[in-house]
Amino acid sequence: MLLWSAVLLCSVLGLVNVAYVIKSSQSSEAHPEPSTDDAAACSLQDPAACKTLFRSPAASLIAGIPNSWLGGALYLATGGTAFVALFTGALLPALWLQFLLLACVAAMVMSLWLAYSLIFIRKTVCVPCFCGHALNLLLLILVAFVNL
Repeated sequence: MLLWSAVLLCSVLGLVNVAYVIKSSQSSEAHPEPSTDDAAACSLQDPAACKTLFRSPAASLIAGIPNSWLGGALYLATGGTAFVALFTGALLPALWLQFLLLACVAAMVMSLWLAYSLIFIRKTVCVPCFCGHALNLLLLILVAFVNL
């Protein structure tokens, strides 16, 4: 029960983070083209500047789907599963739990690439991005323990 509660909490925090990223990337102002100055794209001093990074090509790595939407799908799947496990007491199919584990592994691989890209290629800090990467790592660990 404790593991599923932690999965649910991480999923809710992930959805809040995704909502922030989507809101930041789709401001009501005109959408200028992303800056080529990646080092200044997103910093701790100006979190609002992250919207330039959220509109860059790296923000949609798989088939043009925004990374935040993929994260949202993961958080909905893990949170929904945790909700069902916690509040219905239903036994979850092993195949579904293995699918969730595979999804968490894929998310973590993508998070590692994106974190590497932010740190070593773009040389910038993106607080919401790193929050998402940390949540993906926590979910991977928790879902791996659920699968034991």
